Amino acid sequence: MILSDLDAVGRGYIARPEQLIENDTVCQCQGDGRTLSLQKLALPNGLAATVSWDRCMDITRFSYRGIPLAYLGRTDERNDPSSAFERRFSGGMLYTCGLLNVGPGDETQPTHGRIHLQAATNRSVGRTGDSLILRGEMRESALFGENLLLRRELVFPLDRAEMRLRDTLTNQTPHAQPYMLLYHINLGYPFLSEHLKLRLPVGTETTPSTPAARSFGNGFADFAAPLADAEELDFSHRLPSKQGICRLSAENRALGIRFTLRYSAATLPLLHQWRCLRSMDYVLGLEPANNLVNGRARPDADVHPPVLEPFASISTAVTISLRSH
Repeated sequence: MILSDLDAVGRGYIARPEQLIENDTVCQCQGDGRTLSLQKLALPNGLAATVSWDRCMDITRFSYRGIPLAYLGRTDERNDPSSAFERRFSGGMLYTCGLLNVGPGDETQPTHGRIHLQAATNRSVGRTGDSLILRGEMRESALFGENLLLRRELVFPLDRAEMRLRDTLTNQTPHAQPYMLLYHINLGYPFLSEHLKLRLPVGTETTPSTPAARSFGNGFADFAAPLADAEELDFSHRLPSKQGICRLSAENRALGIRFTLRYSAATLPLLHQWRCLRSMDYVLGLEPANNLVNGRARPDADVHPPVLEPFASISTAVTISLRSH
């Protein structure tokens, strides 16, 4: 058992907490002269994460006990943010989609929205008790249009391998504002492999979202090695909640790691599963959302994006936990 950093200092094992905790702000230089501001964390509980301040405080790299869990795509996060989505989507552990669009784009809205490209302001890194806390604010706004403020808090406990996200979204206009929100959580190799099993709670309602998924059957919880021509499969799940929280897990038996995802049921009623076992594009997306990922141009007849009343706020919560056995 490893002592907490403060206990280790108090008992003379170390001189500074930094010996046990890496918590550094770094600047990543790009070839075109642009930079990305990152927060690199490595904690004594085995969790390591890279938070991108300039990309909505989303999480790029994410590992547990030295084993990477996040999917990294063919493209690079440093690519031109004005590029089309398929040329700049780099994956990562967390990629926030919204706030006005999730799904296919149209002439006014890019695919999966704009919020991921917004840099955080009012940034802070602090500590409360045995947790590191990162805070920042992102805004999506337009002249004579929307003015949505997203306040984000990322909590990293030091005594257990966990990341807690808390978002507060506020409509800072005198007009009602529809909004769409999806947390694109992306698992990749070596955690994603033929040894992975997805576990959804009893009572989950599953709907295939594409023709390929409808013909696939019920094998969405099991995975195989990469195949050159594997089709993308998309499913929508409605999980039962307990005390307002939905919970699911994924376990890699060969690695001995269990991944648990919890999220707020009231504000994120759907979980989308993006399953692509294609060679070089090998990824499992688990995506809590408030919409059907149809895009703003093609809203579903039964489920419309929720609306924020003037100056109203909503809160969402997403927690990722890891455990070895």
